[in-house]
Amino acid sequence: MSHTRHPRRLLSALVLATGLATTLPALAAQDNQPQQFDVEILVFANNNPDDQGEQWPTNPGTPDLNAASEFGAPDGPTELGPGSFRLRADAAALKRSGRYQPILHLAWRQAPVPLNAGHAVHVHGPGNSDTVNGTVKLSEGRYLHLSIDLLYYPAGGPPAPGASAPGAAADGTATAPGDTPADGAAAPTEPGDTGAADSAQTAMPAPKVWVSNPDVFRLHQERKLRTGRVQYFDQPHFGVLALVTPYTPPKPKPQAPTDHSGDSAPTDGTSAPANSN
Repeated sequence: MSHTRHPRRLLSALVLATGLATTLPALAAQDNQPQQFDVEILVFANNNPDDQGEQWPTNPGTPDLNAASEFGAPDGPTELGPGSFRLRADAAALKRSGRYQPILHLAWRQAPVPLNAGHAVHVHGPGNSDTVNGTVKLSEGRYLHLSIDLLYYPAGGPPAPGASAPGAAADGTATAPGDTPADGAAAPTEPGDTGAADSAQTAMPAPKVWVSNPDVFRLHQERKLRTGRVQYFDQPHFGVLALVTPYTPPKPKPQAPTDHSGDSAPTDGTSAPANSN
């Protein structure tokens, strides 16, 4: 079902009003070191989502967290504090609009990973909560790419084990994350197995359940990006503003000239002999 784009136009106007949608030239790596980038994301909820009654899966699949890099790990990205945020004006504009509510604001520094390899960065919050949980991947091929794969739990986190999603059937047909593929594909069978003789013993995948108000929504999008320009990822219930800018390390301070005024000199008026080989 198609979604109305009025909220997107409103959000675009809010972002443009901050003056951050300006393209900056990418910088080449210096001193044979990988170019580092500052990545900033602002996750926000839509307070009045207009999805025209669309049905959503109770099990939209889960981001791959097993191979994700963690902040604070030896090979992980460098987390940046709020003082580095460039999207503060955007966050304030979203909140003032009354239609959107910022829920997670993070920034970090990293080198891009190869396009079809490498690790994404695990992000979650706010604080120790899992209201938002998933991965963000900055990769580089011919162009820079940014991939967003996030789960948003409007109630503040995953439901308790055994709890049914609102509107789901009471017979347990709703599936838990990871039980079945996100696309509902059936499990593979062995060659020559018709499945007729032992159908009673074969566990069939539970059907995907679609409801109007699930416990969780998923946003999984990837696109090429231009550094210094605010990127917008969205679905009707929540979205992400992302800003990627090249990091330029500070130039080393020049060393002060050495003061030789205190060096001792011969007292008999002769010059010190020059070294000769």
